[in-house]
Amino acid sequence: MKECEKLPNKIKISLEKGKEIENNWNNNKIPLLINNCINIENNIKNIKSLNENIKEINDFQIDIKFFPLEEGINNFSDSIKKFGEIISKKLFESKINFDESLVKLWLNNRKFVSELLYRKSRDGSTPDDFHNKCDNKGITITFIETTKGYMFGGYTELPWDKSEKYKKDKSTFLFSFNNRQKYTARNDNSSIYCSANEGPRLVCGYPEIYLYKTLNKGKSYDSDYCTFMKNRLLTNGEELWDVKELEVFKITYME
Repeated sequence: MKECEKLPNKIKISLEKGKEIENNWNNNKIPLLINNCINIENNIKNIKSLNENIKEINDFQIDIKFFPLEEGINNFSDSIKKFGEIISKKLFESKINFDESLVKLWLNNRKFVSELLYRKSRDGSTPDDFHNKCDNKGITITFIETTKGYMFGGYTELPWDKSEKYKKDKSTFLFSFNNRQKYTARNDNSSIYCSANEGPRLVCGYPEIYLYKTLNKGKSYDSDYCTFMKNRLLTNGEELWDVKELEVFKITYME
């Protein structure tokens, strides 16, 4: 940043256009695009909106209001900081480092807010721990990371419970962050199975995501009866896998 030449009558804040400003907010790199020079002159009421020069991030429509110089340059800095905090806000406060843009795409770019219901490392690894946090919460999305680095999960609009029943609807799908792929149902088998002895089970009698009696270990089946896929694509063909982290978020759509 170059120093201003004419102070205090005029303050020039100079940023190279297109320069990446790396922030530590959630380890994201936020591109802040501002004209080469913003002039703040004494006694002006406001500065033209920067919206034309700032790309919309995470579908937030940002309006920045500025103020006369006499209110203090510190206020200007605070506004820029607050703006950075807004645009760097993550869709999911997750400990799993996945590409959120894929989730947005798989949810058809619908606007939503998320709420963390369950985290294995925080809440425990038994089926009861899962059900106590996640039952009858409506729409949920589950993220799993294995100790070998496979990251995958499932989305359903069906509620979890201990009913010992299969449930089915067209909303449920699986996904793999490693493969960058969404898997929709390829047959008419059930979408999820709810059981007091299991974690989030997706799906049918031969589930691709199966966590029985513990959420520390999982299993993937490979069968013609599997609802979403064959060949254990979520875990690169591995049948048994150890869970590093598992999280369940409630999804609330805003439209």
